[in-house]
Amino acid sequence: MSSITPSKTRGPVRTLVMWVIMLLMMVGIAEAASAALYFGYVLPHFRYAVWDPASSDVYKVWDKSRDPPDEELGWPSPSEIGKPPYDSTGAKENPDFPVAKNSCAVAYGDSFVWGFGVPLEKGWVELLSRQLGCRISNYAVPGFGIDQAFIRFRRNATETAPVVLLGIYPEDLMRDVNQYRAFIGFQMNPGFVKGRFFLTEKGVLKWIPRPTLDRRRFIELNRDPSTIVPNDYLLPGSDDGPVFRGASFTWTFLQFEFARLRGRPLPINAFLTPGDPSGAFELSIALVDAFRDLASERGQKLLVLMLPGSSSLRHKRESDAFEYDAFQEKIRSHGIEVFDLGPPLLAKREGQNFCDLFLEQNACDGHYSEIGNRVVASIVASELSRRSLIAKVKQP
Repeated sequence: MSSITPSKTRGPVRTLVMWVIMLLMMVGIAEAASAALYFGYVLPHFRYAVWDPASSDVYKVWDKSRDPPDEELGWPSPSEIGKPPYDSTGAKENPDFPVAKNSCAVAYGDSFVWGFGVPLEKGWVELLSRQLGCRISNYAVPGFGIDQAFIRFRRNATETAPVVLLGIYPEDLMRDVNQYRAFIGFQMNPGFVKGRFFLTEKGVLKWIPRPTLDRRRFIELNRDPSTIVPNDYLLPGSDDGPVFRGASFTWTFLQFEFARLRGRPLPINAFLTPGDPSGAFELSIALVDAFRDLASERGQKLLVLMLPGSSSLRHKRESDAFEYDAFQEKIRSHGIEVFDLGPPLLAKREGQNFCDLFLEQNACDGHYSEIGNRVVASIVASELSRRSLIAKVKQP
């Protein structure tokens, strides 16, 4: 008969059970707190930082998609060309100069060139066109990188305007190494998938085609992106891409906070740094070179315009430098003309708050406001005149 009594064995077992229960309670509390932080803090303020597509939403997005995307650019869809706000050439409608011919200049770039958030006629390109008295065809598209702008320029072989304006917003360099726009905080959309360039070891631009998508492949793109766009530098779970939401909210939140401590994800300033692992700096320089070469081949003059957002102006005031200084200096070293709008914009608000230049004035963020567009148009008009690129056209 054993000498071990039930009371002696029950004690350690009961202690172990209590510890297990306490541990599970702590894990549950941590998960509940992390879930609350995830839904109440991370998603509302840092949606771009986490990759968490709901399967049901992916199905709905595909089923609602109607217009086939552009086979290279993704957007705008070919079916949108010729319909407002695009004219028959694919340029933005210009109410003052609706006839798409005899342009004195063409403009390429993203939403900061397009004039996002203000009426069509109040974008700075359209205001500049009015000031100069000649049509400036605005081929910018919101969300474009320099790569997409270049392809649009390459396609427009019959556009013979003598001056080409290429507007570059600092975030454009990140877009040059990205293929699926949803990875940088935008909604899922089959039309937001594009091809991309990369540089060979010899420094030659090579095009990676846009992947062909059907319903199954679009679902796979959002479930396991690396199988569809393996060359997208910003793949979820990569060093600079959004964090994958895992089964544990606690682990996801810890990954998110760790990424933020490293200045990730989407480290805009890193993409503006020579030698960054993304290769964005060197790739974007090569794309600007390609712009210059093609413009020269067509007998056109290229002027690159650096278009700062509020963070760039703030950076300059705080550190006496723009985060894109190395980028624009590299462009100049290649013999390409560059005009940085940062200094004149700050000069216009010397000793003042510059937030009225932006749409989200209270947050001091967003695109150029109507005031900002007017100021930019005035500055660019003066610079074009100073460089003798475009003189004001006398109206009959």
